Amino acid sequence: MPDRKSFKKLLSSEVTCEYPSSSTWVIKSKRWEKCDQYTSDEAKDIRPSAAIAAFSVENKNDSNQIALMRVYMQMPDLSTEFDPPEERAEQATDIAPEAIFQTVQALKLFTEKNSTVTPTLLGYKVDWLGDKRDRRPLFWTLPRSERDDIRGAFEYTHKQLKELGNTPLLFGLTHLVWNPERKEVYVIGFNNNTQMGESHSWRNRAFLQ
Repeated sequence: MPDRKSFKKLLSSEVTCEYPSSSTWVIKSKRWEKCDQYTSDEAKDIRPSAAIAAFSVENKNDSNQIALMRVYMQMPDLSTEFDPPEERAEQATDIAPEAIFQTVQALKLFTEKNSTVTPTLLGYKVDWLGDKRDRRPLFWTLPRSERDDIRGAFEYTHKQLKELGNTPLLFGLTHLVWNPERKEVYVIGFNNNTQMGESHSWRNRAFLQ
């Protein structure tokens, strides 16, 4: 697919990562870009339309530290690029491809074990891009401390569902109800459900931020 210049606006910008410690990187140049754009029907069956690019970056506080940064970005579905923003916003999702989680977790493990034959993970970040109107799911607008409370409560709820053996078919944030007073997470929406097997066991890699 031709280069759609999806990442042009990132050139010369700064990206601050949280892991393993706070670091800010200046994007210097783009190395390559690939787009996987689908129709809206295809995106429902395959995965959200997205693009990936690799950039040469340097540490803002140490120009001698040069690194390679990969950026994954969701894109509008084919033929919807010029639809009204409020309509395109309906496509937005916080569900990233499993391959991204697997890559980050693998690099974290290699870095923690001081691997000399694989790339060192210098940092990563999950962010929500869009216009000035905040269209993020409510979860991502909450303070980090409360998000951590929700994750902890959700781990307990998920394991309870595993014992019960049933879960909503397309499990997402819309299936969760958070009780901040009791710090408990409840699951709703079982009109389409499936049995839980070993593939549904709890995995910390499901969360990046």
